[in-house]
Amino acid sequence: MAGTDATGTTVSFRLDYQSPTYSDRTTKELVLGRDTDGQLRILRELNKVVEVQPPGLLTAAAPTTAAQPRQTTAAQPRQTAAAGVKIATRIGEPMVIQPDAEVSGLQNNRDNINQFISSWLNSWQHKDLDGYFSHYDPQFKAPLMASTDAWRDDRTVKIIRPAVIQLQLENMELVNETSEGAVLHLTLAYHSTYYADRTQKEIRLHRTSDGILHILEEKNIAVESLPLSRLLPSNRVAMLELARSITANQL
Repeated sequence: MAGTDATGTTVSFRLDYQSPTYSDRTTKELVLGRDTDGQLRILRELNKVVEVQPPGLLTAAAPTTAAQPRQTTAAQPRQTAAAGVKIATRIGEPMVIQPDAEVSGLQNNRDNINQFISSWLNSWQHKDLDGYFSHYDPQFKAPLMASTDAWRDDRTVKIIRPAVIQLQLENMELVNETSEGAVLHLTLAYHSTYYADRTQKEIRLHRTSDGILHILEEKNIAVESLPLSRLLPSNRVAMLELARSITANQL
């Protein structure tokens, strides 16, 4: 189904997704349009209906004809299906290997980092200033800023002023990790109604004695300007898209 208006062309379709541990059938709606540089882009993506399917089921159309197996005394008859009939084949359950204590502790640290970055970006996109600033260490010093107060004032304006903020985590890499913290490289896409960029950041995290993480340093390694989008998603859709991008780029 498709329709065109002043915003762009709306396309609806159904998409089946399947992995060994999760399956769903999603009805999607995309709004396509040409951006300011003339390139065709997705202006909005909305999941209208999501039907979660039982995990571990692989559905494939059976071939219209099937070769007859050579008969032997030990052969079992092959099951066939008429044309157009779908055969469901169960995928074996994944093997679970219990990690040793050292590996388990390392994964716990990485889970904490994933949760911390998710909380930080969600506070930013929600425009929750108290929550956003709580992720920074008391000793945090912003580069190119005269003081921490000047940095807080600058960040407050940039977070509050846009009507809508859309963040997308495109990549996250663990550069270094110690018992006292970690160094991350992030690629983050930012869109608002009047500004858009893709930034490569270096984040230095400090872990307190009780295991709490804070941002000790934050540097922009590279900044690439992006075309402004004519249509930003609603806050609810933007939060869903941020959650998906965080899940897809966990350590």
